[in-house]
Amino acid sequence: MIRLGTRLPVTLPCRVTEALCRLLERRHPIWVNTHFNHPKELTADAAEAIDKLTRAGCPVGNQSVLLRGINDDVATMKALCEGLVRMRVRPYYCYQAQLLEGTAHFRVPIERRRRVVPCAARSHQRLRDPALRARTPYESALTHAYLRGREGDSVVVESYDGRIWREPNPL
Repeated sequence: MIRLGTRLPVTLPCRVTEALCRLLERRHPIWVNTHFNHPKELTADAAEAIDKLTRAGCPVGNQSVLLRGINDDVATMKALCEGLVRMRVRPYYCYQAQLLEGTAHFRVPIERRRRVVPCAARSHQRLRDPALRARTPYESALTHAYLRGREGDSVVVESYDGRIWREPNPL
């Protein structure tokens, strides 16, 4: 199985051509994960690109990043999830933004994400609450079962096998 992660349908939908789709169709199984982060990215051109991919037999999921001031409220995330479902894209993951130099102003506390995304997911018949994902040393998925609390600017996380670490996550 091949999994393609791409922002082409968002940033350059014209690059999703009939020729590309014929190539993908011959190489199944191919799964495509897009990266729409805001409902304003769900344009007619993007919808056309997604339609070409799904008609070529490629299941399409979406991996968004929760970004402060961009999509960290229920109404925006609800509009994003509903728009994705209308385009036949499954809201798959909602990534916790990494703490990279120059990006801290986009970081949303994990506790806020846990309030925003499930509320938005209820709006589309629980097609699926996008799973919270974060890059961690032991476990890539952070669910409430693994969150053990907060210590200052970090959350305490337990892996499936009991290992504990602190994930930087300023409030």
